[in-house]
Amino acid sequence: MTQFLQSFVEDIVYSVRGLRRDPFLAFAATITLAVSIGANTAVFSIADSILIRPLPYPNSGRIDWISERAGPAREDIAVAPDYYQIRDQNRIFEDVAEFGPLTLNWTGVERPEQLDAASASVSFFRVMGAPPLLGRYFARDEEGPKAPPVVVLSYAFWHNRLGSDAHVLGKAIALDRLPRTIIGVAPQGFDFPHGAQLWIPSALDESSQRTISATRLIFVVSIVARRKPDVTPQHAAAEMSRFTLLIRAQYASEFRKTSFRSDLTISAAPLQQHLTGQVRPALLMLTGAVSLVLLIACVNLANLLLARAIRRRRELAVRLAIGSSRSRIVRQMLTESLVLALPGGVVGMGLGWAAARLLDAVKPGILARYPPIAVDLRVLAFTAVLTLATSLLFGMAPAWSAGGIHLLEALKSAGLAHSPARGARLRRVLVVAELAIPSCC
Repeated sequence: MTQFLQSFVEDIVYSVRGLRRDPFLAFAATITLAVSIGANTAVFSIADSILIRPLPYPNSGRIDWISERAGPAREDIAVAPDYYQIRDQNRIFEDVAEFGPLTLNWTGVERPEQLDAASASVSFFRVMGAPPLLGRYFARDEEGPKAPPVVVLSYAFWHNRLGSDAHVLGKAIALDRLPRTIIGVAPQGFDFPHGAQLWIPSALDESSQRTISATRLIFVVSIVARRKPDVTPQHAAAEMSRFTLLIRAQYASEFRKTSFRSDLTISAAPLQQHLTGQVRPALLMLTGAVSLVLLIACVNLANLLLARAIRRRRELAVRLAIGSSRSRIVRQMLTESLVLALPGGVVGMGLGWAAARLLDAVKPGILARYPPIAVDLRVLAFTAVLTLATSLLFGMAPAWSAGGIHLLEALKSAGLAHSPARGARLRRVLVVAELAIPSCC
């Protein structure tokens, strides 16, 4: 192992000396890799934050979004009677909750303002698995049209607007000119639905909603549910199919008379899948695009290094003649590609970090509802592996060409005019690949 490390260090020193004599190649490689690796790092940090990293709720993989579709209706909503039926008759959920976004006017202050808020059922915070930072959440008798005027604050509202007042519980704030008593503060980082600063109890009247089967008046709600530990998404889908058939049969005559259609479908999907459904295709396309940019950069660099290796045939042949093994020559070429890739990887990591910070600060509309974009250890590990893989990818061509040098032929001739057929064919293949990659996509 010591001998290997010593020879590896010698290869690095030799590579640095060689590249110092060819600064244009080093500069071109650094800039090319920095841009392509930086783009891949930035896109991966977005994809990691939105598509890969679990939602910031305990056991978030067990939280489902339940929705209905009838004809062209939206599929991220449901109607209240069905919510109660699913809540009480399901066999797979620990808790089922409904909520709805709304806007409240904060009055009674020097500068009244509108606040994003939500009405929520008693079980809402249990489903989301968010224990209160202060106080408590809604009790059973605090739900419905005659519920007492209480409110739960978000951490951001409590911290930014009320100065993190530790004695805030029991105080009142005026919302739409109605004093509401503060009973709790949600934990830091809890942001569901996105942007909600306050939560008030749901005003749904359970008894009246259960008795409207004759008219099926629509009271639109959003439904989330927490699956039991041993229940899979496939089990949830089967349960929703059962409810679909049940409700179709229950309201068969009404579906025939009204605008509701008999193709009503109830579905359940993991909450993360629901939240990322709109942005997932765009992110996957963007990931593919920046990967192709990196691939094209690798082909370009492979071509440059292959041309350099052909120019160095005589030098490499001399090394073989005085005792170097072909494997050592191949390893030297791969080491040179690694030395070329490292500066590009470091600069690319910095560019990716800066781009991620900028995107997180600007937050374009398509990313506004998603978690913060962060460059953490996982993203840094991805960039390091990407840099290593990139160096191997564009270093294989010159290494393969160098490994096939014919000693006597190389000693007799030098220069591109006497390029070996092996290297010339490989260069033509790389040029064709560079032209074909964009057109194939």
